[in-house]
Amino acid sequence: MDKDWDDALAHCRSLGGKLAMVEDASANTEIVNLLTAAGIDRAWIGLNDKAVAEGTFTWAREDASVSEVPLGAYAPWGTGQPANGNAFQDCVHLVDTGKWASRTCDQEKAFVCEGIAPPPAPPAAPPPATQFSCFGAIQ
Repeated sequence: MDKDWDDALAHCRSLGGKLAMVEDASANTEIVNLLTAAGIDRAWIGLNDKAVAEGTFTWAREDASVSEVPLGAYAPWGTGQPANGNAFQDCVHLVDTGKWASRTCDQEKAFVCEGIAPPPAPPAAPPPATQFSCFGAIQ
């Protein structure tokens, strides 16, 4: 289900979470592995520069009433990123190489939520039908 960045954030929040906040290489690798396993080459994460000022990236929170979290020291930007010269590239996606890139927020793509319950497991299949033949000698 592809969504633009704002709709992706709203979807994650509706599930009680937020778009993923990637604070270290371990989390980045975990998300890359998740995307690769699903055959996805890029997905929105919670990083953006919409809330403060152009070029000041922060992490979106699970509740819009709470101030956003500043970008920490970990930031594996791709070559030429972030594109701060372009005032319209305010949202960040993670690419399957593990690099980040800023893009226009209206692009529809996959996204990674954090802090939500996993989807319920599908119901177990009923056991296969078997036929019983009961034979008995009655005297």
